[in-house]
Amino acid sequence: MAVAPIQALLSDTIGWSTGAGDQSAFLRSVDDELERALRDSVRPAGWVYPPQLARSARRNPTVVSDPYQLAVAGIGASQWKAGAPLREPLASQLRAMVALTPARYVLIPVSVRFEPAGAGAARASLHAAVVDARGSIVLWAGNIHGDTVSARGPAATYGAVHRLAALFRLP
Repeated sequence: MAVAPIQALLSDTIGWSTGAGDQSAFLRSVDDELERALRDSVRPAGWVYPPQLARSARRNPTVVSDPYQLAVAGIGASQWKAGAPLREPLASQLRAMVALTPARYVLIPVSVRFEPAGAGAARASLHAAVVDARGSIVLWAGNIHGDTVSARGPAATYGAVHRLAALFRLP
């Protein structure tokens, strides 16, 4: 399984996304926490994480697209449902990305946004999908909700990140 980097921090009505500071740094910290959570939940053999995907893309720029800039923006919510085919150029990007790894499947943390959860509080909603990169099909997609928190920043997403990782926990 390859784990793509989280692709977007979506704007919200409560201003938490604009208060996140440097968006790239915010998203990288979410990637780092997801990697830690997955390493705690699953056997690491065969899993490929964002830094490895980025190194592979830098070594093979004519073959592999930057994993931090996957073409997920043009895909509507209806395309992120189990059984939906992946559209181009995302399908080709993912096939090329996994061709250089032992992975066939890709966990894509598509986006995170903050939802209001009471006075001064919010909770993160992490939209993610698992796709069969070789078959170009969505196997699972869903929203994972985090804990209600009152502090902004990457830590506000950790509840959702750990719940996502828990879906892959082995008995």
